[in-house]
Amino acid sequence: AILPASAFLGPVAVPLTRRSAVMTWANHHVDRRRTLADLGRGLAGGASLLGARPALAAQPDDKLALVASAAELGKLIDNIEAFKLSLMLPDPPTTLAAPRAVSFTTFQKLESKAKPVAGKADYDPEDFLEMAADYASHAGAARDLVKLAKLGRQGEQGSEELVKVYADRAINELKQANEIIQVLALSVQ
Repeated sequence: AILPASAFLGPVAVPLTRRSAVMTWANHHVDRRRTLADLGRGLAGGASLLGARPALAAQPDDKLALVASAAELGKLIDNIEAFKLSLMLPDPPTTLAAPRAVSFTTFQKLESKAKPVAGKADYDPEDFLEMAADYASHAGAARDLVKLAKLGRQGEQGSEELVKVYADRAINELKQANEIIQVLALSVQ
């Protein structure tokens, strides 16, 4: 039997049967991050859906990529007002850009190198991959919001106000991503 529309939770309405579990949007993302972290631990440990594979070994380039991305994002956060103003321009310059993506494989390789970070008592190296998934989520959202801000003045519904909303949301995501990647970078140094 199909439930009425009032029984739907979350951003997308999909017909549910009585046996279906209803999950809120927030729970879905928490479960997805945990699944990514668990999957990452399994793959980094050598397990795979296709059979056993050798364990991933961290290369100096992986550590360098993480530290360089953290430095780039930190530099962007230091110039966040200039970044916001560049998004507000009709033709934004490309000198200030959203952070480049750090692959999840890089985080998997570096997980074994994670150590406690001085001054961050709430950080546990066991949570490295979960934090990496959080970082990927925030950084990806920031990149998407930057693209939306650039597109925000196009079409009938486009306006400077819409660009400002997307720019503010992108900046919030960038700040959260920065906090996470700085801890991750410190933990592998």
